[in-house]
Amino acid sequence: MDITLTHDGDEMTHAKREKYGYIYKTSTPDNKYYIGSKAQPILIEDYYGSGEDIKESIARHKGIGFSARVIEYTYDPDDHHDKEIKWIKKTNAVANPQYLNRDEVGAGSKVQARETAIRNGTLNADGTRPQEILDKSRATMIKNGSLRADGTRPQEITDKARATEIRRGRCDADGTLPQERIDKRRASTIKNGHLNPDGTMPQERKDRVQATKMRNGKLNPDGTYPQEIKDMVRATKIRNGTINADGTWTQDHIDKRRATLIKNGHLNPDGTLTTEYAARRRANKLKRKQENDIDKNTR
Repeated sequence: MDITLTHDGDEMTHAKREKYGYIYKTSTPDNKYYIGSKAQPILIEDYYGSGEDIKESIARHKGIGFSARVIEYTYDPDDHHDKEIKWIKKTNAVANPQYLNRDEVGAGSKVQARETAIRNGTLNADGTRPQEILDKSRATMIKNGSLRADGTRPQEITDKARATEIRRGRCDADGTLPQERIDKRRASTIKNGHLNPDGTMPQERKDRVQATKMRNGKLNPDGTYPQEIKDMVRATKIRNGTINADGTWTQDHIDKRRATLIKNGHLNPDGTLTTEYAARRRANKLKRKQENDIDKNTR
């Protein structure tokens, strides 16, 4: 189940994010490895890397006996290379003689990769994916059985993904995120400029997200959701046991949400809001009111 927490801690189910690229690990015929990234939504099986040492190895072996596998997908050009650096550090690839990585990705690589993707037609100037690329990615996922024709995930895939998240400690057995992971994701989102320190989304980010949704047909120009999207989300929620057929929340989901809110410090065991969370909500509400007043005065 794909869940996003809104700024007030409420749950919002949305369509699966489209892949931007992937981080891969190449294995060579002489048992060496290479960590790299590619700004493509699907694995290019005959691409093994562009570093000097890996290219020398490919030339020496005439490209025979190499294999590459995806170790993580990325969903945003802004954190694409951050994830590559994360894996290079995690595997100690620069210092480990088993790896052919000479150094970490340079600070200018983000800009360079973005410019290359735009030049190659795999990225629009505004940072979104061309519709042709999205359609190709979607067709591949449907062909591989990882996506249904209606855009929803097969239950088998959802269960497998959840089991993996639990095994890696990224998700508790009840399906909720550990507090440490919530804090880490929040810090990363703030660092990438996708979230303000007070928990609100920057206006530039809001506009970009809205423009992407409109272009992909997931949002009408007036800000409402198309009926097709509403029906798909409703069907997904019913299938996942989040809501009943009549549109009301299932008791299991209510209990899970309550446990999550208590665990995150938003709710007391008696069902009342915690003092800290209530104060934060009041502050956010006041800020939004002030912003709206400013907008009205500038019209």
